[in-house]
Amino acid sequence: MTAASRPWQRYRVDPSDWTTWHHAGIGASEWGSVLGYNPHAGPHRVWRDKRGLSAPFDETEAMELGHEFEEIIVRRACAKLGVTVLDLHGQVCLERRDLASWARATLDYIVETSDGPMVIECKSTGQFIGPNDMPEPSWRFQLAAQQWVSGVERGAIAALCPTRGGLGVRVWRRDFDPALVAVAKPLLDQFWALVESGVPPILDGSDDAEDTLRALYPRGTEGAVDLTDETADMAREYDRARQELADAEKAKNALGQRIKESLGLAVEGRSGNVMVRWSNVVGRKGVDTAKLKAEFPEVFETVAKTGEPTRRMTVMVGS
Repeated sequence: MTAASRPWQRYRVDPSDWTTWHHAGIGASEWGSVLGYNPHAGPHRVWRDKRGLSAPFDETEAMELGHEFEEIIVRRACAKLGVTVLDLHGQVCLERRDLASWARATLDYIVETSDGPMVIECKSTGQFIGPNDMPEPSWRFQLAAQQWVSGVERGAIAALCPTRGGLGVRVWRRDFDPALVAVAKPLLDQFWALVESGVPPILDGSDDAEDTLRALYPRGTEGAVDLTDETADMAREYDRARQELADAEKAKNALGQRIKESLGLAVEGRSGNVMVRWSNVVGRKGVDTAKLKAEFPEVFETVAKTGEPTRRMTVMVGS
């Protein structure tokens, strides 16, 4: 293969510090998170990473094993696709400022074949994937991003996963879909503007958004302020919602108690498509911390763990 047959080489970079380079743009693996298609991480997580507000992240053993299996996965995928492998290029970092200031990607593999290059994204998952199942949306966006940045039309997603026959590799052949990029790019442009301005994504009530607030405002350092009319109205609405939740929780608990009363000593009840189980649960062993501290203070100090400092919001609305 000559350099002319590898146009993606024009965009290849070799960052001395991959994490710093990665945080200076939006990587292909982050498209799904920013767009809300990744169940494991949302836009706030990506925003904190880009703003340097996330704690250092250590890969799990499962993630490390996934990386080690990648070449096995890609070769098995090529065999299933009937592709003759001429050359493999792993962990290819690409940057395309001509497309967008934030456009970059780290490709698991670009496979050189007799029919030209092919991008293959490798995944390892514990989730069962059937022969007719489609790849996750976040995976499809990731592959489309890699094809967009590399300029390589041909591609595939290969996942090492549980199958009916045990452990196997599922492969989906997918050519570049410009419609995915057309949908995603305006939203990614807006997200990157938020990163550059330091304004977080919309606060949507998620734990991810709460983590952003903790990162931005870890400790209160100022005294009282006058609330704006808008903030005071939100506080009143918050108080009403809290009371409605408390009332709903009390009603739910009352219903649960009446159901338990109906079951009595029975552990299970059925009616049509309704099944209720009131199971016997073995008591959990715990540590009497007060006794431990009183009788063995040295041991208590050795094993005691202080949690991270945090803040608690209290809303009080007068009648």
